[in-house]
Amino acid sequence: MGNHFDAACIIIAIAGIALLIASEAPAREVTSLDSTEAGESVILSGIITSKYSRNGHVFLEVNDTKAVIFNAGKEHFLMRGDPVRLKGIVNEYNGEKELIASEAEP
Repeated sequence: MGNHFDAACIIIAIAGIALLIASEAPAREVTSLDSTEAGESVILSGIITSKYSRNGHVFLEVNDTKAVIFNAGKEHFLMRGDPVRLKGIVNEYNGEKELIASEAEP
């Protein structure tokens, strides 16, 4: 009986993970965070107007919107004036909206 119970638990766990992945809301395309809510998944597209790096993190301004990429790796290739597409979660920091980006592409 133990083996059947273990197998059932594994199947239920896999089904739960698949359901979580499938139920994730798709990211909405935006050019600013004005009409967004904290916790919302978005894709911000625009031109980088400001960039600086600190302690492995990249801080950007795109279309007058602040964005940060924590523990940036390849994202260091981004330069001021470049078009960019950032995918991430809207956050509120010191009373202002910012994008915590998990993906960046030119």
